[in-house]
Amino acid sequence: KDFSTQVSNLSDAGCDVIYLPIYYTEAGLIAKAAAAKGYNVPIFGNDGLDGVSSQITAADNITAKITYLTPYDPASTDEKVVAFTAKYQEKYKEAPNQFAADGYDAVMILFNAMKVAGVNDVTMSAADMSAKVKDVLTSSSFSYSGLTGSGMTWDKTGSCAKEPVIVSVNK
Repeated sequence: KDFSTQVSNLSDAGCDVIYLPIYYTEAGLIAKAAAAKGYNVPIFGNDGLDGVSSQITAADNITAKITYLTPYDPASTDEKVVAFTAKYQEKYKEAPNQFAADGYDAVMILFNAMKVAGVNDVTMSAADMSAKVKDVLTSSSFSYSGLTGSGMTWDKTGSCAKEPVIVSVNK
Protein backbone atom coordinates (compact mmCIF):
# COMPACT_ATOMS: atom_id res chain seq x y z
CA LYS A 1 0.00 0.00 0.00
CA ASP A 2 3.01 2.30 0.44
CA PHE A 3 5.05 2.78 -2.72
CA SER A 4 7.09 5.76 -1.53
CA THR A 5 10.34 3.76 -1.44
CA GLN A 6 9.89 2.51 -5.00
CA VAL A 7 8.97 5.99 -6.22
CA SER A 8 12.02 7.46 -4.47
CA ASN A 9 14.24 4.86 -6.13
CA LEU A 10 12.81 5.71 -9.56
CA SER A 11 13.21 9.43 -8.95
CA ASP A 12 16.76 9.05 -7.63
CA ALA A 13 17.66 6.95 -10.68
CA GLY A 14 16.43 9.77 -12.96
CA CYS A 15 13.70 7.78 -14.68
CA ASP A 16 11.88 9.89 -17.28
CA VAL A 17 8.71 7.79 -17.25
CA ILE A 18 7.03 5.24 -15.03
CA TYR A 19 5.72 2.17 -16.83
CA LEU A 20 3.13 0.24 -14.84
CA PRO A 21 2.05 -3.12 -16.30
CA ILE A 22 -0.17 -3.62 -13.24
CA TYR A 23 -3.74 -3.01 -12.11
CA TYR A 24 -5.29 0.36 -11.41
CA THR A 25 -5.51 0.16 -7.61
CA GLU A 26 -1.74 -0.07 -7.17
CA ALA A 27 -1.18 2.32 -10.10
CA GLY A 28 -3.29 4.93 -8.32
CA LEU A 29 -1.23 4.47 -5.16
CA ILE A 30 2.01 4.86 -7.12
CA ALA A 31 0.70 8.01 -8.84
CA LYS A 32 -0.23 9.43 -5.42
CA ALA A 33 3.21 8.58 -4.00
CA ALA A 34 4.91 10.26 -6.98
CA ALA A 35 2.77 13.37 -6.56
CA ALA A 36 3.55 13.51 -2.83
CA LYS A 37 7.26 13.43 -3.67
CA GLY A 38 6.88 16.07 -6.42
CA TYR A 39 8.01 13.51 -8.99
CA ASN A 40 6.04 14.58 -12.04
CA VAL A 41 6.94 12.20 -14.87
CA PRO A 42 4.53 10.60 -17.34
CA ILE A 43 2.93 7.35 -16.19
CA PHE A 44 2.21 4.81 -18.87
CA GLY A 45 0.54 1.43 -18.69
CA ASN A 46 -1.69 -1.10 -20.33
CA ASP A 47 -5.31 -2.17 -19.92
CA GLY A 48 -4.79 -2.96 -16.26
CA LEU A 49 -4.89 0.79 -15.61
CA ASP A 50 -8.51 0.89 -16.81
CA GLY A 51 -10.21 2.37 -13.78
CA VAL A 52 -7.22 4.34 -12.46
CA SER A 53 -9.18 7.58 -12.75
CA SER A 54 -11.57 6.29 -10.08
CA GLN A 55 -8.59 5.93 -7.71
CA ILE A 56 -7.50 9.56 -8.06
CA THR A 57 -9.19 12.57 -6.47
CA ALA A 58 -8.54 16.29 -6.83
CA ALA A 59 -6.98 16.25 -3.35
CA ASP A 60 -4.24 13.88 -4.53
CA ASN A 61 -2.47 16.73 -6.41
CA ILE A 62 -1.48 14.42 -9.26
CA THR A 63 -0.25 16.42 -12.22
CA ALA A 64 1.56 13.62 -14.05
CA LYS A 65 0.12 12.63 -17.39
CA ILE A 66 -1.31 9.11 -17.04
CA THR A 67 -1.79 7.27 -20.33
CA TYR A 68 -2.62 3.66 -21.04
CA LEU A 69 -3.53 1.31 -23.86
CA THR A 70 -6.83 -0.48 -23.56
CA PRO A 71 -9.37 -2.13 -25.81
CA TYR A 72 -12.17 0.07 -24.47
CA ASP A 73 -12.80 3.63 -23.32
CA PRO A 74 -16.21 4.22 -21.70
CA ALA A 75 -15.82 7.94 -22.50
CA SER A 76 -15.67 7.24 -26.23
CA THR A 77 -18.09 9.09 -28.50
CA ASP A 78 -18.53 6.04 -30.75
CA GLU A 79 -22.27 5.40 -30.96
CA LYS A 80 -21.95 1.72 -30.04
CA VAL A 81 -19.92 2.57 -26.95
CA VAL A 82 -22.29 5.39 -25.96
CA ALA A 83 -25.33 3.10 -26.22
CA PHE A 84 -23.64 0.24 -24.34
CA THR A 85 -22.36 2.56 -21.61
CA ALA A 86 -25.80 4.12 -21.10
CA LYS A 87 -27.54 0.73 -20.86
CA TYR A 88 -24.86 -0.65 -18.54
CA GLN A 89 -25.00 2.40 -16.25
CA GLU A 90 -28.79 2.21 -16.15
CA LYS A 91 -28.69 -1.42 -15.08
CA TYR A 92 -25.62 -1.50 -12.79
CA LYS A 93 -25.42 2.17 -11.63
CA GLU A 94 -21.75 2.46 -12.62
CA ALA A 95 -19.71 2.89 -15.77
CA PRO A 96 -18.64 -0.34 -17.46
CA ASN A 97 -14.97 -1.21 -17.47
CA GLN A 98 -13.04 -2.93 -20.23
CA PHE A 99 -13.94 -6.36 -18.89
CA ALA A 100 -17.65 -5.70 -19.36
CA ALA A 101 -16.99 -4.54 -22.91
CA ASP A 102 -14.65 -7.47 -23.60
CA GLY A 103 -17.30 -9.91 -22.37
CA TYR A 104 -20.02 -8.31 -24.47
CA ASP A 105 -17.86 -8.35 -27.60
CA ALA A 106 -16.73 -11.94 -26.97
CA VAL A 107 -20.33 -13.14 -26.90
CA MET A 108 -21.25 -11.11 -29.98
CA ILE A 109 -18.17 -12.29 -31.91
CA LEU A 110 -19.02 -15.92 -31.20
CA PHE A 111 -22.70 -15.32 -32.00
CA ASN A 112 -21.83 -13.75 -35.37
CA ALA A 113 -19.29 -16.45 -36.17
CA MET A 114 -21.87 -19.13 -35.33
CA LYS A 115 -24.39 -17.48 -37.66
CA VAL A 116 -21.85 -17.37 -40.50
CA ALA A 117 -20.83 -20.98 -39.80
CA GLY A 118 -24.46 -22.09 -39.90
CA VAL A 119 -24.37 -23.46 -36.36
CA ASN A 120 -28.05 -24.01 -35.68
CA ASP A 121 -28.27 -27.62 -34.55
CA VAL A 122 -28.53 -27.90 -30.77
CA THR A 123 -27.40 -31.53 -30.95
CA MET A 124 -24.08 -30.64 -32.63
CA SER A 125 -21.09 -31.77 -30.60
CA ALA A 126 -18.91 -29.15 -28.97
CA ALA A 127 -15.95 -30.34 -31.07
CA ASP A 128 -17.87 -29.96 -34.33
CA MET A 129 -19.20 -26.55 -33.35
CA SER A 130 -15.74 -25.42 -32.28
CA ALA A 131 -14.20 -26.51 -35.58
CA LYS A 132 -16.86 -24.67 -37.60
CA VAL A 133 -16.57 -21.49 -35.55
CA LYS A 134 -12.77 -21.59 -35.64
CA ASP A 135 -12.80 -21.92 -39.43
CA VAL A 136 -15.02 -18.83 -39.70
CA LEU A 137 -13.15 -16.75 -37.11
CA THR A 138 -9.78 -17.37 -38.71
CA SER A 139 -10.94 -16.91 -42.30
CA SER A 140 -9.89 -13.79 -44.18
CA SER A 141 -13.53 -12.89 -44.80
CA PHE A 142 -14.63 -12.60 -41.14
CA SER A 143 -14.26 -9.43 -39.13
CA TYR A 144 -16.13 -7.82 -36.28
CA SER A 145 -16.60 -4.21 -35.23
CA GLY A 146 -17.76 -3.76 -31.68
CA LEU A 147 -17.06 -1.96 -28.43
CA THR A 148 -13.41 -3.00 -28.21
CA GLY A 149 -12.33 -2.56 -31.80
CA SER A 150 -13.33 -1.93 -35.35
CA GLY A 151 -12.57 -4.39 -38.13
CA MET A 152 -11.12 -6.98 -35.74
CA THR A 153 -9.73 -10.09 -37.43
CA TRP A 154 -8.09 -13.28 -36.19
CA ASP A 155 -5.20 -15.21 -37.67
CA LYS A 156 -4.86 -19.01 -37.80
CA THR A 157 -3.41 -19.07 -34.27
CA GLY A 158 -6.40 -17.13 -32.92
CA SER A 159 -4.48 -13.90 -32.33
CA CYS A 160 -6.65 -10.83 -32.79
CA ALA A 161 -5.56 -7.86 -34.89
CA LYS A 162 -7.04 -4.51 -33.92
CA GLU A 163 -6.03 -0.97 -33.14
CA PRO A 164 -5.50 -0.18 -29.46
CA VAL A 165 -7.32 2.67 -27.76
CA ILE A 166 -5.14 5.21 -26.01
CA VAL A 167 -6.68 6.79 -22.93
CA SER A 168 -5.29 9.79 -21.08
CA VAL A 169 -6.48 10.45 -17.55
CA ASN A 170 -7.10 14.13 -17.02
CA LYS A 171 -8.13 15.59 -13.70
